[in-house]
Order: sequence, then C-alpha cells, then structure tokens
Amino acid sequence: MKERVNFISCEKWDRTDGNVKNLLHGMGERIEASEELKKRIDSRILELDRKTETEKEERSMGRFSMKKVAAGVAAACLLVGTVCIAGSGIKSISGSSSTIPDYKEFADLPKAEAEAGFGADAVETFCNGFMLEGIRIGEVAVQNEAGQETGREKDIRLNYVKGGDSVSLHVRKLFPGESEEELFGGNRYGRKAQAGDVTIYYNRFTQKSVPDDYELTEEDKAGMENGTLNVGYGTSEIEIDQFSSVIWVKDGKRYEISGFNLSVDADGLFGMAQEVVESKN
Repeated sequence: MKERVNFISCEKWDRTDGNVKNLLHGMGERIEASEELKKRIDSRILELDRKTETEKEERSMGRFSMKKVAAGVAAACLLVGTVCIAGSGIKSISGSSSTIPDYKEFADLPKAEAEAGFGADAVETFCNGFMLEGIRIGEVAVQNEAGQETGREKDIRLNYVKGGDSVSLHVRKLFPGESEEELFGGNRYGRKAQAGDVTIYYNRFTQKSVPDDYELTEEDKAGMENGTLNVGYGTSEIEIDQFSSVIWVKDGKRYEISGFNLSVDADGLFGMAQEVVESKN
C-alpha cells in the first residue's frame, strides 16, 4: 500500500456550488465534532455575543476573512494528516477544534493538559519572537480501511503570533499502530535535523486554491502525486499559499509546528522545534 503522510488529496472534492462553504465541507467531510466540542463552541459564541458590536466587527473583519477561515480548516486537516499504514489497521486520521482559544495564558497549559489527558512540551515565547496567543483543545479520530472510527482522542493546539506570521504547535498522542518509522518513512521529508535523540522532519508544499471550474493540469497532478502541491476548490480566482512545518515524535506523542506563508525558513522552524524539544515544563 502506498504511504501517504500529512497530505490530503482534493481531487474528488464536491464542486456543486463553487463557494467557500463547499470548500470547508470538502475539507471537513470526515471530521465529526463531539457533543462536548459543540457545547464548547456554542459557549464561546455566546461569550463573543456579549462583546460590543465594534469588537465583534474587528474580530470578524480584521482577523477572520473567509479565506483565512478556509486556510485554517485546511491547516487543521493538514496538521493531523492522512496516513496509510500497511498492516496497522489505520487508514486515516483527522481532527477538529474551535478557532477560539480555550485558554489564553501559558500558565493555563496544565489545565489544557489535564483536559486532554496528557502532558505536552511547549514554550510561552520563542527566541525568534513568536508569542503565545492561545491554547485550544481539539479532537482527533482514527478510521480503518472500512471507514469505521476505531479511536478518538483529545489533542492540544497552541497558537503563536509574530507580526503578520502565525504558527500552530499541535500535539497529540500516537494511536496504536503508529510509529515514527511509519509516519516519516520514504522520501517525502527532504530535510531533517537532530535535537538530542529526537529527529525533526521538515515539510513544505504549495496550497493552490482554485475556482470551481478549474481543470487540473498535468503539472498539478504531478505535484499532488509527489506531495509538493495540495489543490482545493471554491475560490473566485487562483490563490497560491505556501505551507511549512516541522514534525517530530517524542514520548509517544506527535508534535508539529506549522503555518502558511511564513517569513521563517526551514532553519528557523528547526530552531523553534528544538526549543520545544528541550523545554522543561
């Protein structure tokens, strides 16, 4: 079976409406939110409704354009990834979380860890200036080849900002059948770095958002096949974004720092990963 790690093919996405709603639906068609998560989201919405109209307008127009929301959903999917592991019974792993932080202070990380049921290495501020903006609790689910859910766990997502850049540190426990060798085998990750006995893998690809009637070129198909391109339908014009990440496994947990159109290069991301690996929480 061909191994596919951290890559979601969009070739079969629904093209009926050609709007952002369908793009989000296509990205999240395999994501199911638990009742607990739905209640948390509803609670956050009610909390926002208590704020002034000015604050709400600033939140919706200043920070969350529809393109950014779509990109956020894409990032959430890509963070968790899709894997095919021969003999493990795992077909795919997908995840979801609210865009609104559950916690805003680094001092609240122990609360997030208690809620998620595991500890996570993290820092409050990176040496390159990225500062914590919020902590979210999400969920990840694993499905077998028959499409049946065989496991569900909570995860921790920490968001950091610096100027116009935003990165997410995503932490989840490995599911039975997952291993570092199976996750990172093959030639997909061209660059690696060491932080003690932890191997950190770098990944970068192009996110191409296209109109509903867009026809894939041979170059598109080749990029999707080799993992350098991800194509999503639903925008009014072609938009190109770059997705970068560093990924590693430590103490039975998968870590990933990632973001779109970052000014930080591979070496900068490797440095951030090393800070997390070496952090003492």
